[in-house]
Amino acid sequence: MVDEDGGFDSGYDKGLLVGYVPNMRPHRTLRGTHLGRSDYAGVEPIMDALDETMTSWMRDLRLGKGRIIVPEVYLTNTGRGRGAMWDPDREIYSALAMLPPPGGSGAAELTISQFDIRVAEHKETARSLTAQILRGAGYAVQSFGEDDNSGQAATATEIHMRRHKSYTTRGRKIGYWTPCLAWLAECLLAVDRAVYGTKVVSERAGIEWPDGVMPDPEALSRTLDMLNRAQAASVETRVRMLHPEWEDPQVRAEVTKLREEMTINVSDPAELAETYVPDADDDDIAA
Repeated sequence: MVDEDGGFDSGYDKGLLVGYVPNMRPHRTLRGTHLGRSDYAGVEPIMDALDETMTSWMRDLRLGKGRIIVPEVYLTNTGRGRGAMWDPDREIYSALAMLPPPGGSGAAELTISQFDIRVAEHKETARSLTAQILRGAGYAVQSFGEDDNSGQAATATEIHMRRHKSYTTRGRKIGYWTPCLAWLAECLLAVDRAVYGTKVVSERAGIEWPDGVMPDPEALSRTLDMLNRAQAASVETRVRMLHPEWEDPQVRAEVTKLREEMTINVSDPAELAETYVPDADDDDIAA
């Protein structure tokens, strides 16, 4: 409910329910501020050049359309005052008894005009300008589908190296978003408790981000299998390789489950319960 001053109790007593997350810092024109900037800040002239390149390319397409110049003898008179027309679907014409003009191949021939379309020049120019725009925005061209034309499959490490600039930008944006998301989760829990009367505890959330490049599951499984057969890595090491994002409690729990399933756990002899072991006297009695 709104009080007499126009305010209301949000249920969160540590601040406002809004936050600001900058896109990227620093601001290139407002140095020293906490304001963010757009990814496209500073590359607007290059984007104008790309627009001009595409406009020129489309103009070449318009001008490159084939055109046919038809002599008057191919035209059909539609009557006095109605001009003449040419039927492009007509297949048969009667021959004309006339001599060709001096130095020409004949005035009764069709003249076809076809201009060149500079596809390669425009394509390379657009690709170069696009790469400059992406680099200026803080990204690698490989992140947007452009490859090195090698035709070979790349590993996760190679992909990460090729897209290093994109991952650097991604890491910085994660740094901007993580504190705000953790605080926002606390706000939502506080509002949920105050408005709906739930018994949740308002706490800061732990934010985890996935890796940008996921390793090939098949290649990783082969690696783990070879390490296991060569006895070159422990169970804990293999679990950490398969789940690098797990915390220590999760890893220990998984290792315990694996050992139980593989019957690796052996009871400590010092903790064995009393067990009856027959001795020589028992053998004599049995005899």
